[in-house]
Order: sequence, then C-alpha cells, then structure tokens
Amino acid sequence: MDGMKHISKHHIAAWVQRLPQLAFLATRVYRLTQPRFTAGVSGVIVNDQDEVLLVEHIFHARTPWGLPGGWIGNQEAPDLALMRELREELELEADVIRPLLLRPGIYGHHLDIAYLCRPLNQIGELCSEIASYSWIRLPTQFALGDFDQDAINAAFMAISTEGSQI
Repeated sequence: MDGMKHISKHHIAAWVQRLPQLAFLATRVYRLTQPRFTAGVSGVIVNDQDEVLLVEHIFHARTPWGLPGGWIGNQEAPDLALMRELREELELEADVIRPLLLRPGIYGHHLDIAYLCRPLNQIGELCSEIASYSWIRLPTQFALGDFDQDAINAAFMAISTEGSQI
C-alpha cells in the first residue's frame, strides 16, 4: 500500500489518456451495478463575470475538460444529484436555475441533462476524480464534447434572452 500513495491523480489521468480502454472498461463495470437505464447531470455554472466553470476529469480519456457533474443515483432528482455532485467534486454550492438541454447519451440506454447554474461560494478542495478547474469566457481553447459545447451555447443563449432574470 505504501507504493500507492506515490501515485497521483495526474498519473492516473495520464494512464487513462494513453489507454482509453481503461476508462471504457471502468464504465462497463460500473454499468453492471446500475439500473437498466442511467442518467447523468451536468452544470453550466456561470459566474458574475459570465465565465463558465470547466473541470479536468481524471477518467474522461477523449475529452478530459468538460462541465462538472456526474451520475444520477437511484430515485434521485436530477437537480439534487447535480447539487450533490458539485459538493462532492468541488465543495461548491450552486443555485440550480433551470434545465438547459436533455439528450440521449452516447452509451446506449443513457440520458444526459444539463442545468444552468450560478455559484454560491468559492470552489474548495477537489475530489480525486477532478485534476483541475478553470473559469473561462470562451471555451474554444478546450476540446469539449458535443453535449458540453451545446449546453454552454444554450446557457449563453438563455442569458442573452433572459438577461437579469438569471
């Protein structure tokens, strides 16, 4: 066990990026313990400077940078699942304003939901699944997945049309 404490989350991320099959296998094993249908939730968290929070996920081999979020638990409301994930991953409290995007996921019987959010406090200690984070104005410097990019676009469309209501 002493040898394990020298393995950092950045080492794990490097291995997952070199061998994306590891992430695929982990996802498959995880799905064996889940209901027939799964759902994930993401937050497009926009601060007062109109910057979006992106996180670097350890276990996302193809697109490590993306929106914060995670899996919805059995009989858990999606907005509450997002609030739980933000607390667990970032020690972040957020006002979950409204759904932005709902789309079937890339893994068969899966549904992805994105919410527009506002942060209520500063980010705290990152969990072991998150390598780093960044507040960004234009996410063009990051290669994001289609769902995350579409959710961010929907958030800024909502902000521009709804303005001060957000």
